[in-house]
Amino acid sequence: MRPWLRLNEAGLDVLAAIRARRDTSRAARRRALGDAGERRAYFHLRRLGYVIVARQWRAPNLDGEIDLIAWHGETLCFVEVKTRASRDQYAPERLVHGDKRHALRRMARAYVRGLYSDGDPLPNMRADVVTVLRLRREWRVQVQTDAFSLRSE
Repeated sequence: MRPWLRLNEAGLDVLAAIRARRDTSRAARRRALGDAGERRAYFHLRRLGYVIVARQWRAPNLDGEIDLIAWHGETLCFVEVKTRASRDQYAPERLVHGDKRHALRRMARAYVRGLYSDGDPLPNMRADVVTVLRLRREWRVQVQTDAFSLRSE
């Protein structure tokens, strides 16, 4: 692995830990865990060859955000990151349910409409789910490629 990639990841973790010490509320801890998981997912995907083109992308007229948007070869990937601590009772990937999938589909369509004109051939697209699990001092990251269809169900 490229040493500078690991160095950047470690540096961001240190900065996040300093920021997290200032606010000890439950919401701040959950936000810090989610941010740390998203960073882990970002660097993990980079190591797998994904080219990240957007983080926390929001459509101007829609609620929600797409955590990561990346190219993996010739495929445009819309990535949902789910982070949980070991004590949580539900597996993170189970939390990407019907409503969340529907919102991600709408946001993905909005993103693509902003890039391509009518009549242009669209790229191959897929929805990936990255699950990040914190186990004390260890992190486990798994990527589920093509986790669900981007077509309306």
